[in-house]
Amino acid sequence: MIPNNWNQISVNQFIELRELGVVPFSSIIEKNIETLLTVSDLEVEEVEDMSTGELNKHVKSLAWLNREPHKKYTKKIGDYTAIPFKKITWGMFIDLEHYYSENYIKELPTICGIFYRQTTQDEWGKIIYEPYEYNPIERGDKFKQLPITSVYGLATSYLEFRDSLINDKYANLFEKPIDEEEVELTGQDLKEYEEAKEAEERFNKWSYESITLQLANNDITKMDEILNMGLIYVLNMLSMQVDLK
Repeated sequence: MIPNNWNQISVNQFIELRELGVVPFSSIIEKNIETLLTVSDLEVEEVEDMSTGELNKHVKSLAWLNREPHKKYTKKIGDYTAIPFKKITWGMFIDLEHYYSENYIKELPTICGIFYRQTTQDEWGKIIYEPYEYNPIERGDKFKQLPITSVYGLATSYLEFRDSLINDKYANLFEKPIDEEEVELTGQDLKEYEEAKEAEERFNKWSYESITLQLANNDITKMDEILNMGLIYVLNMLSMQVDLK
């Protein structure tokens, strides 16, 4: 079967399609064949035996692949419910930063594994979300065969939420690095600049861990307590510390 909309494309297929976009093909025909094989249940022999006209006809019917899936997402999938962004913890944020910086499309199943939780209710009917004490990579496997339209909007919506924090509300905590192309130094000034850049790179590698340890008053046994605090609460504390300096 050849799909006719994004609802018929799984998360795994979507990831494969995005990876095809960066693969160097020897010809457009080769790329078209790989695209058709990725999204359909056709066998390799069937596609390779197609005439150029038939292949082009099928590829033309897939023009909708050039558009993004819609930004809506399914908040409840089976036994799992997407946790609201306002309930993201500092530890979740650190993990999400890692997976988004790697390649958030490729890591989409794991990102879903971070967000989707089992829920229960307390004695007053308030929804209680499962603690972030499981392996999100293993949970992410449950989302790989779902339609991409059920979760794609979650990943992009979080990206918008995250950018609003970093570029707007808490911009003072996320200063942009110096643009090396704009720096023209020599002698001692250049040496000091290079030392500062090296120190910055070392800090950036461990920045979130360093901040967490700092908030725990350098007591490593209390780091889990900080990681389980709400993201907004932690950012507010950090922002207050910056303002009081």
